[in-house]
Amino acid sequence: MAPEVLAAVEQWRPAECSAGDAAALEPLLALVRRWVLAAVPPTEVMARRWMRAAAGLALWASRHLGSTDAETVLAPANVEHYTMVVCAERPVGWRSLTRWSLRVVASAANPAGWPPPTQHIGRRDAPAPYSAGEEAVYRLAVTLGPRRWDARRVWVVCGALGAGLRGPDLAVAEREDLVALAGGRVAVRVRGSHCRLVPIRADYTALARYLRDTSPRGRIVTSTSRNAVHGLLEGLGSADRGGLSTRRSRATWLRAHLVAGTPLGALRRIAGPLSANTLDVLIADIAVAVTDEVAVAEGLGA
Repeated sequence: MAPEVLAAVEQWRPAECSAGDAAALEPLLALVRRWVLAAVPPTEVMARRWMRAAAGLALWASRHLGSTDAETVLAPANVEHYTMVVCAERPVGWRSLTRWSLRVVASAANPAGWPPPTQHIGRRDAPAPYSAGEEAVYRLAVTLGPRRWDARRVWVVCGALGAGLRGPDLAVAEREDLVALAGGRVAVRVRGSHCRLVPIRADYTALARYLRDTSPRGRIVTSTSRNAVHGLLEGLGSADRGGLSTRRSRATWLRAHLVAGTPLGALRRIAGPLSANTLDVLIADIAVAVTDEVAVAEGLGA
């Protein structure tokens, strides 16, 4: 601990209290110092703030609880009662800061009375996009071997990696949903509650045109089983790869658009509902390669 912080703890005295309170507090100061030092204040300001809060609690406890034992005084119920009831006439900001200070000091000086908080269960981690090499393997998987150019397998690769579609969207798509665009490109019209028109990525144009020109009319995945799409995805790639993941495929599709500079408004329109967590992770990953100079130059449009 820095010498100036230790000095701030040792030299602290109450500035705003009656002579009677100051006299009653004097024999308690050594105890209060031990409490505050256990919390290791990082700065002089914090040291004085914690001393003020802890001294007030100690003085109240000695008079109303008849005890100055840390196990008794520095309990969560007493910290709450002191800041919310005893100090009820104080400003809200003062009480909030005092309660925070007391919680820090009390959890350090009386750790047994302050069990660690329950671990927060956050959102799922954003999925890792596929590499260009992994994508190429999946594209080849549906054009080679005994099941080459099976329309259902071609579609789940094309729709997942080429259009960022989820399982339910892949399941209900029909050949008529594939729409020709200028320049030989293809888009897919997504059905359901998040209906939209999604351009299929350039690398998947050949697969999309094959489906549009040669597959039978109607649903591409003809089975109505709930597990039909899942089974097709699982059957792609080698055994150790574990099939094709629609979550990773969608992250791959989003990253491709971010790298290509698709405006966020347009991306939101063609993507449907977006996970803020996934988008934040992907943008952060891409931004690593952007220099300050490039970022400033491209940010001058606003």
